Amino acid sequence: MTRPAYFSDDEIERLLTQELALESQRSAFSALGNDEAVLAPRVLIDGADDSVAFSYVARLSPQAPVVSKFGSVNPVNAERNEPVISATVHMLDAVSGRPVATLEATNLTTLRTAAASALVCEQLAREDARTLGVIGSGVQARAHIHALTRVRNFEEVRVAGRSLERAKAMARELAAEIDVPVRVVGHELVAAADVVVTCTTSFEAVLETAWVRPGATVISVGAFAPDRMELPTSLIDRADLVVVDHLETTSAQSGPVVAALESGSIGLGDLVELGTVVTGKHPGRTNPREIIVYFSVGIGIQDAAAAAAVVAAADGVSAADD
Repeated sequence: MTRPAYFSDDEIERLLTQELALESQRSAFSALGNDEAVLAPRVLIDGADDSVAFSYVARLSPQAPVVSKFGSVNPVNAERNEPVISATVHMLDAVSGRPVATLEATNLTTLRTAAASALVCEQLAREDARTLGVIGSGVQARAHIHALTRVRNFEEVRVAGRSLERAKAMARELAAEIDVPVRVVGHELVAAADVVVTCTTSFEAVLETAWVRPGATVISVGAFAPDRMELPTSLIDRADLVVVDHLETTSAQSGPVVAALESGSIGLGDLVELGTVVTGKHPGRTNPREIIVYFSVGIGIQDAAAAAAVVAAADGVSAADD
């Protein structure tokens, strides 16, 4: 009997290139938009120090391998310069149900999340977007800057974070990694960028609606649970288009969306799934002055696609070595 393959975080970082990660997320949301993907409801369990454990199961289609993910979000790790998200992914064969692979999923999660945001930027940001603003100074913030600067010709990256020193350190390191100037500025200037990404685990809004300019694309990565509120609900009210990764999951678990739905300021019919934009069923941006907000809570189909890309890349390396 063949033993399941095991992929460490280091191996995944080597195998899952930016290009492969982006294409994996394109396939994930295409499958979702074409009603091919199969997802089970995501489970969240609160823990100590504002931590949240999560699990979910998904497959790209009924004929594709099934993937499960189990992990935890621990915000206090940021103060120790440790990953905020820790997880493992398990893949089972589509036919036999036998284990195919186990993947450490810290880097997998980081890369697929940033790649999905890059897909959003590609699909919904203005073609002439020139400034990228990121609130947050952790692993996700860094990964998002790398991923999004590949899909738009930004002339400047603006960063802000709760810790000024950490934001400055990230900016110094990024200066040697990307060809775009990186500036540490206040939250208001970040929010005034053409594309704004919030990579926090905040329980309260990290920007004000008035700071966001017409034509902006705002991507929320940290509003992954009902109590996480990094964007104000008034921004949802102001937005011309609100896009979500998965309607059922986001409407039940993304704090600002849950609050807006409960207040009645929006209805489920006002939310557009990213998959419908990727597949062309929804036009997405229709004019350059629209404010578009995207909520990323993270869904299993993203991990299924990313894990499949890692396994395929490893198989390709093995075949080349034979």
